[in-house]
Amino acid sequence: MSVWVLQHCPDLDAEIERLYAALKPGGALFVVDMQHRAIPTVADGWVDDGMRVEPALRKRFKCLQMIPFAAPKAPSNLLNSAWIGLFQKPL
Repeated sequence: MSVWVLQHCPDLDAEIERLYAALKPGGALFVVDMQHRAIPTVADGWVDDGMRVEPALRKRFKCLQMIPFAAPKAPSNLLNSAWIGLFQKPL
């Protein structure tokens, strides 16, 4: 499970590889994240590096389901840009 994490990881591909290595073939990965990324930096605060979590995950995992984030009373910025995905490591 990864909730609101991958969007903040400076090396997205390396973190996805860690998740891939941790799962058995056929294992499931549940992800909640944003359409944009927010990488912490010392000089510029939070920056979007242009990478996207969902397409990066699809390079290594099979996407089983994607749905928009729709929590009750969630702020509109979350409702407009967050998503929930279920991925599977190929057999």
